[in-house]
Amino acid sequence: SSIFGSGLEGAMDRTRSKHGRRSQFGVFVLLLCTLLQLPISASLCFTGVCAGALRKHGALKAEGLVWRGEAKEADIFVNTTYAALLEAARSWKGYEQTLREARLEIEDGVPQAFHVGPMPSIIHVLTDILGKAPDLQRFGIVKRKELAEPRDTSDGITKKASKEGGDGILHWFSGDDGQVLVPSLPLDPILKRLNASRIARVKISVAVNSDVYNRGLGIGLDASEGDISSLQAGDGVWYAYNSFGVSEGKQIAAIKFHPGMRGGQLRIEGHGGFHNQDMGFTPSSWTNSGQNLHKLSITLGADGCNEVTFEGTESEEVWSKSWTDALFDGQSLPAIFAWMDLGAKDPLFIGPISFSCEV
Repeated sequence: SSIFGSGLEGAMDRTRSKHGRRSQFGVFVLLLCTLLQLPISASLCFTGVCAGALRKHGALKAEGLVWRGEAKEADIFVNTTYAALLEAARSWKGYEQTLREARLEIEDGVPQAFHVGPMPSIIHVLTDILGKAPDLQRFGIVKRKELAEPRDTSDGITKKASKEGGDGILHWFSGDDGQVLVPSLPLDPILKRLNASRIARVKISVAVNSDVYNRGLGIGLDASEGDISSLQAGDGVWYAYNSFGVSEGKQIAAIKFHPGMRGGQLRIEGHGGFHNQDMGFTPSSWTNSGQNLHKLSITLGADGCNEVTFEGTESEEVWSKSWTDALFDGQSLPAIFAWMDLGAKDPLFIGPISFSCEV
């Protein structure tokens, strides 16, 4: 029903205790949360997640509710939706460690930016939280070396994969309801190192490509978790080509382009967005580029001034455009998700994600 699907809810629904039934303890907690109207109550539904694993990572917290006792984790299941699981992922300790390890760039003795990443795979994060690999139907990981060799391109030349995205793992996605790649994250560890209350700008970098033609695809940003009340969303301007992946009532922007289509036709749907733009070159498809990835760099300002830069697989393929939207509050990274209009048989390939915070 949202950008957070891709079969995980169904997989979680199949999760059960070793006795093949939901724990009576889980039912008790569900009723208790409902009666007390605790924050967690809105997230309790019909899918199973091991409460022990979530409790281990400090993810299930609610006012007035304290976990006690040492019940067997295999017998303790709390019903929770995928949205609650993503909230658990936000509290995963590995993200905090990644932020603590941010690399400081110094130029001529002057600090310039903190660089973070590559970010951990959301699949690895969910596996650590759940204690088992999530059963995702249209989202997964593939190693570059496991991919078939690039086929001859239309010009008869077989190209080799570039280093964009690295030689390691890629994510693939073929669903029609989006897939979170990185949840919204508080940037507290970096703010502490800066001794600052907020960051002026953040630059998100991710490389993508696909063989799908005439389907808008790329990356989306969801700033719903941030404190953006002081900023006006897109100067009151709302743009949507088909509204897939976005909602006028939410702070979500979908950056979509068209591999193999003349001009690339990149657009941004959401507040302050714009219609299909001719970038002056045709971004090659996954196969015709020799399994290369195009790089999207998205700079978000705490003042609402943003810019997207597209770097194609060829050296001279660079295009940029600015837009205004409240997507970054200076304190939390917006959630990053993969998007493909209507889904497709052929997947969208996504490289590692990194970001930098301007000092």
